[in-house]
Amino acid sequence: MGVALRQMGRYEEAPASHREAFALLDELFEEHWKIHFLNGYAETHRLAGRPEEALRLHRQALELARSLGNQHEEALAQEGIRELTSG
Repeated sequence: MGVALRQMGRYEEAPASHREAFALLDELFEEHWKIHFLNGYAETHRLAGRPEEALRLHRQALELARSLGNQHEEALAQEGIRELTSG
Protein backbone atom coordinates (compact mmCIF):
# COMPACT_ATOMS: atom_id res chain seq x y z
CA MET A 1 0.00 0.00 0.00
CA GLY A 2 2.87 2.38 0.80
CA VAL A 3 4.33 1.92 -2.67
CA ALA A 4 0.92 2.45 -4.29
CA LEU A 5 0.41 5.66 -2.34
CA ARG A 6 3.91 6.80 -3.33
CA GLN A 7 3.15 6.10 -6.99
CA MET A 8 0.06 8.27 -6.65
CA GLY A 9 2.16 11.10 -5.19
CA ARG A 10 0.52 10.79 -1.77
CA TYR A 11 3.81 11.06 0.12
CA GLU A 12 2.34 12.15 3.43
CA GLU A 13 0.09 9.08 3.64
CA ALA A 14 2.58 6.48 2.39
CA PRO A 15 4.86 6.23 5.47
CA ALA A 16 2.04 4.98 7.71
CA SER A 17 1.39 2.11 5.28
CA HIS A 18 5.10 1.30 5.13
CA ARG A 19 5.26 1.21 8.94
CA GLU A 20 2.26 -1.12 9.06
CA ALA A 21 3.99 -3.49 6.62
CA PHE A 22 7.12 -3.50 8.80
CA ALA A 23 5.08 -4.34 11.88
CA LEU A 24 3.66 -7.36 10.08
CA LEU A 25 7.09 -8.44 8.86
CA ASP A 26 8.49 -8.16 12.38
CA GLU A 27 5.77 -10.53 13.58
CA LEU A 28 6.58 -12.97 10.76
CA PHE A 29 10.37 -12.68 11.19
CA GLU A 30 10.73 -12.34 7.41
CA GLU A 31 14.05 -10.55 7.17
CA HIS A 32 14.49 -11.19 3.44
CA TRP A 33 11.22 -9.36 2.68
CA LYS A 34 12.17 -6.55 5.01
CA ILE A 35 15.17 -5.62 2.83
CA HIS A 36 12.94 -5.00 -0.17
CA PHE A 37 10.50 -2.97 1.91
CA LEU A 38 13.31 -0.87 3.40
CA ASN A 39 14.53 0.21 -0.02
CA GLY A 40 10.97 1.05 -1.10
CA TYR A 41 10.33 2.97 2.09
CA ALA A 42 13.56 4.90 1.53
CA GLU A 43 12.42 5.84 -1.96
CA THR A 44 9.15 7.18 -0.54
CA HIS A 45 11.07 9.40 1.86
CA ARG A 46 13.41 10.60 -0.89
CA LEU A 47 10.49 11.63 -3.09
CA ALA A 48 8.79 13.29 -0.12
CA GLY A 49 11.85 15.49 0.42
CA ARG A 50 13.21 13.67 3.48
CA PRO A 51 16.69 12.62 2.30
CA GLU A 52 18.10 12.00 5.80
CA GLU A 53 15.41 9.42 6.54
CA ALA A 54 15.84 7.88 3.08
CA LEU A 55 19.58 7.56 3.64
CA ARG A 56 19.05 5.94 7.05
CA LEU A 57 16.68 3.37 5.56
CA HIS A 58 18.93 2.56 2.59
CA ARG A 59 21.83 2.02 5.01
CA GLN A 60 19.66 -0.28 7.11
CA ALA A 61 18.71 -2.22 3.96
CA LEU A 62 22.37 -2.43 2.96
CA GLU A 63 23.38 -3.87 6.32
CA LEU A 64 20.56 -6.41 6.29
CA ALA A 65 21.19 -7.40 2.66
CA ARG A 66 24.87 -8.01 3.39
CA SER A 67 24.07 -10.10 6.45
CA LEU A 68 21.68 -12.27 4.41
CA GLY A 69 23.87 -12.39 1.30
CA ASN A 70 21.25 -10.75 -0.91
CA GLN A 71 23.38 -9.12 -3.59
CA HIS A 72 20.45 -7.74 -5.59
CA GLU A 73 18.98 -5.79 -2.68
CA GLU A 74 22.49 -4.78 -1.59
CA ALA A 75 23.04 -3.22 -5.02
CA LEU A 76 19.70 -1.38 -4.83
CA ALA A 77 20.58 0.00 -1.40
CA GLN A 78 24.02 1.10 -2.63
CA GLU A 79 22.47 2.86 -5.61
CA GLY A 80 20.01 4.67 -3.35
CA ILE A 81 22.84 5.76 -1.08
CA ARG A 82 24.87 7.00 -4.07
CA GLU A 83 21.92 9.03 -5.37
CA LEU A 84 21.42 10.66 -1.98
CA THR A 85 25.07 11.41 -1.27
CA SER A 86 26.28 12.54 -4.70
CA GLY A 87 26.24 16.21 -5.54
